[in-house]
Amino acid sequence: MTSTDNSKRNFGLDAARAVAISLVLCSHFYRPTEALGIYGVELFFVLSGFLIGGILLRTLAANPNGFGIGDLFQFWIRRWFRTLPNYYLFLLLYFLLFPPAHGAHVGPYLVFLQNFAWPTPDFAGHTWSLTIEEWFYLLFPLTILLTSLGKHSGKNAATNRFLLATAIFVIVPSILRFTQPLWLTPQDPRMIVVCRLDAMMCGVFLAYLRRQGTRWDLLVRLWPVGLLGIAASFALISGASYAFQAFAYSVIPFSFALILPKCESLKRVGGFVGFAVERVSVWSYSLYLSHILVYFEIMRLTGYEQLGTLGKTFVKVLSLVTAFAVSAATYHFFERPCTNLRERWRSASTRNRARAVHES
Repeated sequence: MTSTDNSKRNFGLDAARAVAISLVLCSHFYRPTEALGIYGVELFFVLSGFLIGGILLRTLAANPNGFGIGDLFQFWIRRWFRTLPNYYLFLLLYFLLFPPAHGAHVGPYLVFLQNFAWPTPDFAGHTWSLTIEEWFYLLFPLTILLTSLGKHSGKNAATNRFLLATAIFVIVPSILRFTQPLWLTPQDPRMIVVCRLDAMMCGVFLAYLRRQGTRWDLLVRLWPVGLLGIAASFALISGASYAFQAFAYSVIPFSFALILPKCESLKRVGGFVGFAVERVSVWSYSLYLSHILVYFEIMRLTGYEQLGTLGKTFVKVLSLVTAFAVSAATYHFFERPCTNLRERWRSASTRNRARAVHES
């Protein structure tokens, strides 16, 4: 899904990704819409689960002997080529332009531990969602591998291991979230890795249903139910009860999972709208990482706090336009070359394996 070849992309999923990053941008640039950022990030989680679940299911289908160490490392390396270069690039820029205050350490950010089981520090706070995704990329396929140990036979053995890993990732984080962990102060589970690793599982299970093909046409028609779930979640999020908050972060991913099949079925829109959706989609990762940095830096350079309403509005528009420009440049001159390097590594690895098989 990182390809820029239109024939290899799904426009509906691109549109969902574009909506997700737009919700995040609205929440950060216009305070009255702050709650929309929650939904943008949750939609990203479900999309990640759907796409990664599909990749892992195809890997399992192609390996009748099970998910092996080689498959695990290939998956990790492909993911890390895709996600880590941008992350470390912008982390370095944050450190140079806005170094952490009060002696805070950057070390945890290097290994995605900044919000593993505790609240996210203020420094580059929006990276909390990337941490959850990276731990998902690390632990979910590893769990599939561990459930593959030993002798397994039968037509559905690989699928059963995949579903077992999925169930583990739904149950354990949900228990941690609903038991109101005492170490959280303030008690908000939304940004805590160990409480949110289930966020991608609705997407993962959706990928399983997509591959099975059973009743997928019914799922495509259930998007109004998903919209009702999203609407109901507003009341849960605004509720004072911790239980309501915890429940909301089960309802929202489930609701988006009901909407995603309809998105996947959408046909490409032509003209400027179609082009804009695809560009925003492919720039979305860089845009997520860069927009706060750009906004803060322009605020500092323009003396934002001393400006009037019109001046502040101009700064926000300028920051948004600059963020898009920075993201486009980052994608074309850094992110895409890293992805191309991954593809060259993959081709070389495939040739080496084929040569080894031939020589043996």
